[in-house]
Amino acid sequence: MGAGVLINGVGLVRIFAMIALSLALMVVPISAQVASEQPLAGLLQGRSQVTGDGARLVLTLGLSAAQPWSARVLSDPARLLIDVKGADFSLLDPSDLGNIALGKTRFGRFRPGWARLVVTLRDFMTIDEAVLIPHNKGADLRVILKKATPEAFDNAASRPEPAFWIQPNIIKTIRLGEDLSRQKVYKPSLTLVLDPGHGGLDPGAIVDGTSEAEMMLAFAFELKTLFNDKGVETIMTRQSDVFVPLEARSSIARFHGADVFLSLHADALPLGEALGVTIYTMNETASEQAAATLAQRHDRDDILAGVDLAAQDEQVTKALMAMARLETMPRTNRLAQEIKKGILAKGLEMYSRPVQSAAFSVLKSPDIPSVLIELGFLTSTTDFSRLNDVVWRSAMQNALVDAVVSWAKDDPNVQQYFSR
Repeated sequence: MGAGVLINGVGLVRIFAMIALSLALMVVPISAQVASEQPLAGLLQGRSQVTGDGARLVLTLGLSAAQPWSARVLSDPARLLIDVKGADFSLLDPSDLGNIALGKTRFGRFRPGWARLVVTLRDFMTIDEAVLIPHNKGADLRVILKKATPEAFDNAASRPEPAFWIQPNIIKTIRLGEDLSRQKVYKPSLTLVLDPGHGGLDPGAIVDGTSEAEMMLAFAFELKTLFNDKGVETIMTRQSDVFVPLEARSSIARFHGADVFLSLHADALPLGEALGVTIYTMNETASEQAAATLAQRHDRDDILAGVDLAAQDEQVTKALMAMARLETMPRTNRLAQEIKKGILAKGLEMYSRPVQSAAFSVLKSPDIPSVLIELGFLTSTTDFSRLNDVVWRSAMQNALVDAVVSWAKDDPNVQQYFSR
């Protein structure tokens, strides 16, 4: 996927540099930074529109205040990305941007303090001009697209981002050649990272106006309370409706020295009737086609949002990851089986093949036992009803807590937290 070309407002280089420097010095998880965010610019009704024909388009976003912004194109698939600091796109009606040359539109918070609009392009187009025009009611962000040859589009989409825009590495990540053996430092309790799936501009599955992202966030908050009651230090990868890239979620786990990582989902499958809870472990080869479909969909959400997953794999060598997984995978498999046992012990229904494997990017931490739990499928009326039932949620949450604690008590690497 191309890194893209970035066009920004005049005089913003210094602003972005200051933001990047402050974030780099803070070194705090993404979720902790978004708690106090307030939108600084809303959309003005009637001023957001697309005009023109297939050869030349003018996309206008009416903002209630002039704010720092950026616009660029990316490939695979061809799409336009517009970022506005402190913007609230919630009033945007995608039909206002309807045009024969434009495809699906999505929007939401992408990084702390910034909102992102992603518009897929049905043809190759590049940015001819992009400008913010202030007026007495706010400002209009105008992006003019022109039809381009495949070669011209690829050239525009592959240009590197300026250094002042690249998000600083605020969370410790695994770097090329880093020793993957975990340092043995004293911790008073087991550290668990809960990962509510999706968020921000990636709502996940949506059924009857309820998104997977909001449902999993609520479930995770309830689950965190139960884990804390058991003396387990519990960290969440996000604590609000914010987009967190898949690789950043596993990086958050490493930053906090996690002993175990649980990613929570409730997806949708377009073909067939899926029912019940499924547990996934990491494997480059999916155990069945449905698992492969879900893994591809999760990664595609990141790709559409503008995250380069291929580049993330370059942070670690495959040899080092394989060596670390030799020790971790048996522990992960035992964790998955313990969770299955705990769920069934509560009399809760599971999928016909309850434990599977697939290449989920969020599970790629080689030295942290990590599983992804599909708590059900929103396309199933039965599962949807269960996920909205407080009694069922409580039973499932207690099953997960009991399973993790039981696994930890028998795992030589972490059993000391429960032997005191």
